[in-house]
Amino acid sequence: MSAARYLRLRNSAGGVKVEDVPVLIPKDALEAIKGNEEAPYEIIETLPFPSEGMGGLYTGSYFESLLEQMKARPLGGSKTGHGNQNDDFFTIGGKVEYTAENAGVCYLRIIVPRMGYETTNEGFIRSCKAGNQEFSLVANVEEERNANGEIIFTKDVGKARNDAVSEGAMDQTLNAAKEREIFALIEKGAIDIESEGKETIAAGKVRRKAALYMQFNGPDRALGARITNAIANKLKQQNEESKKMTKDEIVKAVQAAVSNNELTMEELAKAVNLENKLRNAEDEKRAALISALTKELEMPPDSPPEKILEAVTAILKAEAETAEAAGEAEANALAGTAGMSAKNKKENGLYCYAKKVLSGKRGREFTNAVEGLKTDPVVLSLRSKRADGDFQVLENSKSKNPFLEKNRLEA
Repeated sequence: MSAARYLRLRNSAGGVKVEDVPVLIPKDALEAIKGNEEAPYEIIETLPFPSEGMGGLYTGSYFESLLEQMKARPLGGSKTGHGNQNDDFFTIGGKVEYTAENAGVCYLRIIVPRMGYETTNEGFIRSCKAGNQEFSLVANVEEERNANGEIIFTKDVGKARNDAVSEGAMDQTLNAAKEREIFALIEKGAIDIESEGKETIAAGKVRRKAALYMQFNGPDRALGARITNAIANKLKQQNEESKKMTKDEIVKAVQAAVSNNELTMEELAKAVNLENKLRNAEDEKRAALISALTKELEMPPDSPPEKILEAVTAILKAEAETAEAAGEAEANALAGTAGMSAKNKKENGLYCYAKKVLSGKRGREFTNAVEGLKTDPVVLSLRSKRADGDFQVLENSKSKNPFLEKNRLEA
């Protein structure tokens, strides 16, 4: 949150020379400020930090950000206070020096031309030289709370001014400590929206009506507006939090919706992006199949899928090899090709046909196929042709062999 704040300090160089503090503003801006003057009056303003200002503590990081802002433009300043936005002098540079982790000094370099915005600056310069002049930094800041709950200013958000003020001027009706107490109470929710009265704090609570009165009356209108706004934000936050359900309330509501068939588990899982983790009927079937497989294979129930697949593949391979050997044996028996070379077997039609019929068959299907071959028309035809061929071979042999011919005649 950003807001305008004031930090009042008496000018004091603290032994630092003007030339020790760098000029940060652009060159053309510096030339415009100096005009034709060869040596305008310059002064160093010393700002220790952390410093307590209106509404909080100025930190080293705030002053560092302020110097960064100055690299774009100078800080204007009025010699007649915050009420006048005419620039009679300018803050043109600065530097930050740390004396501890969170403490140090910021030096601001101020240049005061002989001529102000409308009138001469001679009297103002004399007051500065005498050490009687005070300055007040008008800052637009970002607020935070530190570990102790204190409001701290950590960053300047632009358009800061550094005006001159009379000694003792700009005193606030509410001091910084009281202001911090008000906002701490609001943060805790200690708010009274009913009671009348002008006292901002009563009975440990911040009065909303007192803040409203402050907003429209007296010197602290800006502060009253901030308090009123903070109260409104807190009340809105409390209202939103009251509408939120607790975890127990959410669980009970979901249980009731499921029991009344107003919400399915699938819908609930999808709503919380857990639909991929919800088991459905297909998941149950797969789980039952895996359980049966692991039991049959005598494997642990939690065996990974790849191991189960490996075991099943090995069994199928062994069965295929067994079936192949059985088919080979039956084909050989049917075709009388046992002991033949593979080449000769391929030339045997009966062997090849039997192998084809028996290929890929196992168990009862294999047994049925073997029985079927005995009456298979193709097998019977091939056997018949083979028998005719053997007889012809035998006849040819007998005609050429006297011994066989003799036996045939005797027979």
